[in-house]
Amino acid sequence: MKKLFAFALMLMVILSACGSPAPAPTAAPAQPAAPAATEPPAPTAVPPTEAPTEAPAATEAPAATEAPATDYFTEDFNTAPANWTNWYFPAGTNEIVTAPQSGVEIEAKDGLLAFDVTSANTGAVPVYDGHEYTDVRIDARFINDGRRSNYSTLMCRFSEDGWYEFNINNGGEWWTNIATAQGGGNYNWDTIASGGSQAISADANEIGLKCDGDMITAYINGTELKGVRDATLASGKVGIQAGASNVVPARISLDWFKVSDPNPKTSVVVGSTTLQLPQVWRGTILDGLGATTKLDLYFDEANGMALKGRVAYTSYGNVNAMEGEYVQEFDEAQQDKWSQFDDFDKGIQSGVWLKFHETKVIQGRGDVTGVYYAHISEDGKSMTGLFFLTDDPSTKTSQYSFEITLMP
Repeated sequence: MKKLFAFALMLMVILSACGSPAPAPTAAPAQPAAPAATEPPAPTAVPPTEAPTEAPAATEAPAATEAPATDYFTEDFNTAPANWTNWYFPAGTNEIVTAPQSGVEIEAKDGLLAFDVTSANTGAVPVYDGHEYTDVRIDARFINDGRRSNYSTLMCRFSEDGWYEFNINNGGEWWTNIATAQGGGNYNWDTIASGGSQAISADANEIGLKCDGDMITAYINGTELKGVRDATLASGKVGIQAGASNVVPARISLDWFKVSDPNPKTSVVVGSTTLQLPQVWRGTILDGLGATTKLDLYFDEANGMALKGRVAYTSYGNVNAMEGEYVQEFDEAQQDKWSQFDDFDKGIQSGVWLKFHETKVIQGRGDVTGVYYAHISEDGKSMTGLFFLTDDPSTKTSQYSFEITLMP
């Protein structure tokens, strides 16, 4: 169903208690060089070492919700979207306006939201007004005409104070920015993460952005990028942006847009205990020399008894992905490891037992050696564990022990 977004013909300033103006997304830089002083600062994106991949096979859009004025929904653009405001980022300024800019048009047509760009260094910014979010995940599928200076953007915590944005261009570059209000209607952009990815296609891409506490995490075609911590902005709206840097005309289309819970709950039944994931555990790990290090465990998801999450040595800033299992039967070959738990050694096997290992480095300079054995207390609130350098049965002595507590 075809319907043209309604745009205002005047500059719109959203006033808060302190009189700050509404925020404005950045136009993506076309080249690593910094832009002119009158334009928002551009990140230095790191190009990939190989040509971008072919477009991934189109996935079926998530089932659409009928009324988008809710916390979580999927917009498939089969009908004219409601509860959105369209903003523009004029070239050569740090401001956001609702006055339509020559060279940018948006139209919902044939199940797509199409951005037609005929002027360089400009773009359009639809923002969803139906809800403000603290923690949220947003995903979308963008289709472009193959010009390498096009950019596609997702935004979270959009308010008069600023916003976070994740950008890609179809030349294989990505960057995450924070925009912050500077007063007088101006905004400043700082790049907090950037790089190049072979996961980016030259034709179509599914990208995601999760704002969860102080962790900002981006996704490209199912690949999770290294997260970055920033606690500057606490809440706001969600939005999208598309435009062109220096090669026009360009056409970028949005196939679908999804807003979801960043931490959907999963129930796992282990013996007589029901666990609700995700979970966050915090405490300390003690090495053989008596030194302690802060340890966080994130149990993100489970499939049957299989577990996935993250291990964070917060004292060092190291974060690794991990996989493991909730133990139903104790391997005879590993009895020497399990028997180092006092309860197990006394024949008490109540509570929940698990083992897991690190699979890859997400952040920092850690490694992924060793295996963790752990026991969750019967009340489900505390965990004790041991770390072994290998899971080989001949490795019988633990290198580290840890005690952590489930966070509410």
